[in-house]
Amino acid sequence: MNKKRLLRPSLILLLSLVLGACAVAPRWPAISDSATGRYMPGRWVWMDLLTPDLDASERFYKEVFDWRFESLGGMEDRYLLVQAEGRRFAGMVQYAKAGESGRKARWLGLLSVADVASTARQVDAGGGATRLPAKPMAGRGEFAVLADPEGAVFAVIHAEGGDPPDSFPPIDSLFWMELWATNAERMADFYRPIGGYQVKPSSTIDGVEEWHLVAFGYPRASVVQVKQNDQPSHWLPYVRVADLSTTLARVEKAGGRVLVAPSPEIRAGQIAVVIDPQGAALGLAEWHDADVGEVR
Repeated sequence: MNKKRLLRPSLILLLSLVLGACAVAPRWPAISDSATGRYMPGRWVWMDLLTPDLDASERFYKEVFDWRFESLGGMEDRYLLVQAEGRRFAGMVQYAKAGESGRKARWLGLLSVADVASTARQVDAGGGATRLPAKPMAGRGEFAVLADPEGAVFAVIHAEGGDPPDSFPPIDSLFWMELWATNAERMADFYRPIGGYQVKPSSTIDGVEEWHLVAFGYPRASVVQVKQNDQPSHWLPYVRVADLSTTLARVEKAGGRVLVAPSPEIRAGQIAVVIDPQGAALGLAEWHDADVGEVR
């Protein structure tokens, strides 16, 4: 049975419910603490957690990371704004009614683009699909939800006021985006025009092909070849942590589990992948090398 076909209807419903809140909530929080007036298409600038239990997700991530949460909206349209080291970088929203089963949480990455509607047309023309068409989100910008030809879902945004400053990510914030694809080279070519990327092959991870998506002089994401052909393609966000072993211990204590443990064969043991209690996958990266500096 095709797992991708099983995932898509529930995800479309999930996202429709989330964006339906726009009719109730007049404004969404901006993705930057202050207006920059600068756009850098190809950067992944935000991530949102879509969860069936917002309170449980908040408790879990409070135990794992040094995140500060700000609750916005009312009981019916509550949105949690997430900050690390004083910088906003993520949000959380509940998409299912209490007691509704069969829906898992997931993180959704937002890619900066110059024109949301034009990007959606590019995706459609390249063999992908528009899941939710371009629409304004008051306070945040124009937004659309798309899928690549293998079914991996992502969002694009042209933010009000510009993208956040482009600097090395603080501890406990969004660090990296990684696409697990069944045909990595083909998907790297697909995303090339979507993000205005240069595509560069990277050193292999445990013998697995990897392609870097480069914008404004730096890699912004990667596409990795998965070994299991029956595994649905998906985007995985990574959070930068100060100490990987300490963070993994917190994950397990808080009720999450480790999906991919640190291994010397995978990025020199600097990364892991975990699952939160609501089913959302998240990568962790202990990365102390700030040589990338700040892009100006």
